Amino acid sequence: FPEWVEAIVFDLDGTLVETELLKARSYAKVAQELHECVPEDRLRLLQSDSDCQKTIRDVQSEREEILHPIVAPATISEGQKCADRAMKVFLTNLGATSEYIARKLVDELEIEPLLRPAMERFGEEEPWKALYKLRKEMYYDTFATEKNLYESRYPEALKIVEYARQSGIPLAVATSSSTGDAERVLEALRIRSDFKFVVGRDQVRRLIVQCFSIIGSQACGPDVI
Repeated sequence: FPEWVEAIVFDLDGTLVETELLKARSYAKVAQELHECVPEDRLRLLQSDSDCQKTIRDVQSEREEILHPIVAPATISEGQKCADRAMKVFLTNLGATSEYIARKLVDELEIEPLLRPAMERFGEEEPWKALYKLRKEMYYDTFATEKNLYESRYPEALKIVEYARQSGIPLAVATSSSTGDAERVLEALRIRSDFKFVVGRDQVRRLIVQCFSIIGSQACGPDVI
């Protein structure tokens, strides 16, 4: 690294690890279960550990296949249709907030009536919140296993992390995921100890307030803050 590099901040999803397909599959499975139609062969495909062993090119190819299928199945159940649409909605809105994606899924899949039991169970008044909680349960219970997360890593990116650590460069992760989720992924990737700081979305407001407090106290004096 050049001498002027004093620290490196990494993103997490899509940089060190590919978790987006795991999240997309968790939404797809929830969609299928909401329609009470979960073909065993399709579930095995969605849950396949080996399917998580992707290169960047594999991931891009799979996204294209999902978004632009060449041949449609001759016969497909309502549950499968809903699952496929859920995958499309998620993958065409990568980078959007969890709320935006969940709201869009509720609207486009027209599943608000199917979410009423979950809304009651979670004590939520808004369908998207119930869907998001169902997806998180599915994600952690079925897809985001330590094995799947580790096999979804980007090896070349982790080599950079290792080289930077050996060079004595302080490292941090800044992510739109929650800090707890990020910590969990880094532990699964076996690199948590390489990072001095892990900053998730839940810390952003607190850090902004702290920064403004520091800037304000330096510019105006402590009596103004």
